[in-house]
Amino acid sequence: MTILTSKQKILKVLEHIKNRSDISPPNVVIKYYAGNTINELSTDEEIRILNKLADEKIIRVVRNFGSDSI
Repeated sequence: MTILTSKQKILKVLEHIKNRSDISPPNVVIKYYAGNTINELSTDEEIRILNKLADEKIIRVVRNFGSDSI
């Protein structure tokens, strides 16, 4: 198992969001299910990364919960 650095974890989340954004219409809400998206990251890690990106005004989080709570 490869251990990812913090930067690699953030980049994996951003890459996933960018890939979805590239094929979506402008201003559409992109659904991202933490814990069900990137195998190398835990639900908690993904949520923390999304919150950090939102705090830094890189993305806007509409609703925030892990895949285990839907």
